[in-house]
Amino acid sequence: RSMVESGTAPSAPPRPKREKPRAALKMNLLHKIETTLSELTDLFGDKLDPLFDDLEDIPEPPKAVREFIRRLSDTESNGFEIPTEHNSRALERVTCFTTAFAVPVDRHWKPVCEPFQVALRDLSESGLRLLHTRATNAEYLALSWTAAQLVSTNIRIVAKVVRCKPCSRFYDIGGQFAMAD
Repeated sequence: RSMVESGTAPSAPPRPKREKPRAALKMNLLHKIETTLSELTDLFGDKLDPLFDDLEDIPEPPKAVREFIRRLSDTESNGFEIPTEHNSRALERVTCFTTAFAVPVDRHWKPVCEPFQVALRDLSESGLRLLHTRATNAEYLALSWTAAQLVSTNIRIVAKVVRCKPCSRFYDIGGQFAMAD
């Protein structure tokens, strides 16, 4: 007997789980990363605050840097990565479109060179990638920027420079977040 004859309607196939749109995943990931970095800022902010006094006169990176970041994010995982069941160790990172103040410091977080502004390329809980028009030979950079997802929050953290290499006409600077000695 068919289901129609028996009076029962055919059951609909199970609905696939609705996936969150990529933009929502990206914003959730950025919020998670900024929350972690905000906690580190709370731990070390007092030590870093004096480094960023009176830095408003430093020029921002050219708009071409932001456009370059935008083009790179289109070719690199659409700007963010999340772990999958096949690759559970994938780095959770998100593309950023902001600038940061960078103060070259030594391992004791004392300034060693003139500050400058850099463009954040992408960000994770353990490190970041920056773009700048010039190379840096600094071992550490103290960084400060306004959080995108946390209202009225400045992120202030130090990164150990692990890479500074040419990337098109800019320099790709990679850093891992460092703790105070």
